[in-house]
Amino acid sequence: MGSDDSVNSSGSERLNEIIAEYLRAAEVGEAPDRRELLDRYPDLEGELAAFLADHDKIEELAKPAESVGEAKGESPGLDAPTLPPGQGKRGRPQRRLRPRPAAECSNAASLSGGSDRSTELARLSNRSP
Repeated sequence: MGSDDSVNSSGSERLNEIIAEYLRAAEVGEAPDRRELLDRYPDLEGELAAFLADHDKIEELAKPAESVGEAKGESPGLDAPTLPPGQGKRGRPQRRLRPRPAAECSNAASLSGGSDRSTELARLSNRSP
């Protein structure tokens, strides 16, 4: 290991110790002022600033998402009204959709692989006797 490697290793260890100290203090609500932290370690200012920016992003992503009701100050809770099974919006029954056979589709050729033969078979099978 060369002297540059030992300097980089010790700098990395020092950075990790500073970050660990910051995180321990933040956990108990005593995180140091960020500007003071950066001023205290000018040789690591870039690395610390990058850590703090990444830490903020992670904290933001870790927050629970707000629902629409919570954003308006409402709390729907578990007692929010729901529709009975089979009921759509405004209380109307939901229309159940059934898949149509490929022969009835206007694009039967594309559904069956696109060959002319399959299109012809689909057309013939759809004829009345």
